[in-house]
Amino acid sequence: MRFFDDRVECSIGSFMVVNDEGWVITAAHLIEPAAVYQQHQEKIAAYASQVKEIERGPGTPAGKAKRIRAIPANKRWLKNYSLWWGWDGREVADFRVLPEADLALGKLEPFEASLVSEYPVFGVSPAPQPGMSLCKLGFPFHDVRASFDTGTETFRLAPGTLPAPRFPLDGIMTRSLSGEAGRYGGIDVNFLETSSPGLRGQSGGPVFDVEGRVWAMQVRTHHFPLGFSPTVTHGDRKLEEHQFLNAGVGVQSETIVAFARENGVRIAAE
Repeated sequence: MRFFDDRVECSIGSFMVVNDEGWVITAAHLIEPAAVYQQHQEKIAAYASQVKEIERGPGTPAGKAKRIRAIPANKRWLKNYSLWWGWDGREVADFRVLPEADLALGKLEPFEASLVSEYPVFGVSPAPQPGMSLCKLGFPFHDVRASFDTGTETFRLAPGTLPAPRFPLDGIMTRSLSGEAGRYGGIDVNFLETSSPGLRGQSGGPVFDVEGRVWAMQVRTHHFPLGFSPTVTHGDRKLEEHQFLNAGVGVQSETIVAFARENGVRIAAE
């Protein structure tokens, strides 16, 4: 993302290719820049119009510069953004989103089936139970940096950014989050919780069992206070360290499968 003050920031997440036509699923919050970009373009255009009006109008250069500085502007306005989908030259033109599940569905174009050797199978029956061994996979603990080339209007990843190493994180299913469940647009939205946190870079990635079946897609992490705060000493200061349990949350596979099939997307489930 390139902001109004020309700073460039990057983030990293995960996605799953679900079939040989190039359909992918990911966490909807990862594609939020697409909507934010459209909103900010209107504000940037309005700002530029005011600047041009002042520049063309009467007054001294110093006076014009002062009036331009007085125009409200936000350095966090998004001027440019790009989503890179693991291969150069591939884009998702349109997303279908189920906001209540933090779930987004889109199609990579162009796509060749040879790019992916296997496609995930989503577990739907029997329902996952507490104690089931699960693993999350994604790209945490990896620094992604980029610059923006104003001549070509493109982002350039810094040397050494790729390949991004995968990081698996084990855990067990702790419970189904029935309190967060609901029915939206005819689809039952359900979540499960894992005993290990979902790390930044794992959002949109699979939560799978020992046989490789996907039971959820990681979307966020809950932080539960443990109710005790030991005192630690830093130099001559004593501080309370609040303790938390961090638990991962994933949207369950049955919700993913139902949303994909409602949109006419072929997806394997058993």
